[in-house]
Amino acid sequence: MLASTSSTVAKQAFLRELGADELVDYTSVDFAAVLREIDVVIDPMAEEYGPRSLDVLAAGGVLIDVRGTGPDRAQVRALAAHRGLRFAQFGVKRSGDDLRHLTELVARGALRVDVGQTLPLAGAAKAHELIETGRTQGKIVLLP
Repeated sequence: MLASTSSTVAKQAFLRELGADELVDYTSVDFAAVLREIDVVIDPMAEEYGPRSLDVLAAGGVLIDVRGTGPDRAQVRALAAHRGLRFAQFGVKRSGDDLRHLTELVARGALRVDVGQTLPLAGAAKAHELIETGRTQGKIVLLP
């Protein structure tokens, strides 16, 4: 089962397209109160979400922190270890080889990038404004 959290019906439809089976509207329901026995949690938020995400993991589950920053990382890592769970941090470094590999995955159709909006390079300030609202879906692409 693939579960995901989102805030709107439109985003839930998008997540279903990506393969989500169960959706939790985090604006009305606490995910930690309704999800159980999850094998992997991907946490892009950090802060209090790390410890709460540990509560929903199945035995031997893993919490993957994709934000990788914040003062609570050591605490969450220790709490996970104490509970017999795994904690991993995931980061990205620029790499030509990785970019070539990602390009091959996209070309084969194994990786899909959702482009939400395309703007001219001169619209970079507008792109930042849109991103800062936290309400964008998909990537914003700047073109020359």
